[in-house]
Amino acid sequence: MALNLFDLSKIRDKVKKLTGRVGEGAITDAELDLYINRYYQLVFPLELRPLELNTWFEATLTAGTDTYTLASLSFDDSYLTFDKPLTINGESMLLFLNPEEFYSLYPETQTYDNGQPEAVLLYDNELVFRKPPDSTYISFKASALARPEALVNDGDIPIREEWGALISYGASIELLEDNAEMEAMQVITPMYDRHKRNIMGKVHKQFINQRSNPTF
Repeated sequence: MALNLFDLSKIRDKVKKLTGRVGEGAITDAELDLYINRYYQLVFPLELRPLELNTWFEATLTAGTDTYTLASLSFDDSYLTFDKPLTINGESMLLFLNPEEFYSLYPETQTYDNGQPEAVLLYDNELVFRKPPDSTYISFKASALARPEALVNDGDIPIREEWGALISYGASIELLEDNAEMEAMQVITPMYDRHKRNIMGKVHKQFINQRSNPTF
């Protein structure tokens, strides 16, 4: 049976050592888990964007409707962000994040016939399509970043066990910062940066290898 090098219980132990919270009653597991999962689920994915968290967000639009809240399309807490590439029934679309740029090309005062949307604005938790889709173009798909599931039980491990050390350091920094222990935080930050560089280097190598695969 494989040995778990970095399950939740081991991550907790490392955070306790890094933050000086060793000993009975120094900190509860519930408090530790809050910091561990806050880092693992929110900070880690956005800072490193590991390929293991890449996924697709898919939604079915309504013909004739050009504006949707993300919630109405079931973009829920299982996703963190979405980005290019985007498609509508397999056709590529432009993504705008700036309303001024979008509406300079697609004015709000103009009437648009239903058809094939060529662009979408993502702003203030809403999507605005131009053109409004017709009944043919209602299948929307976008590259997305998934939120990893929380570590709950002692034996739970991150998606990749090698992330455990970085999660330990990241959670420790969050905890120390919240308690204004800046000197202690500065001591462990170089190690956090080292582990982060190692993982980002692997992510970069994976990305290069994917890009270099032949398409024939």
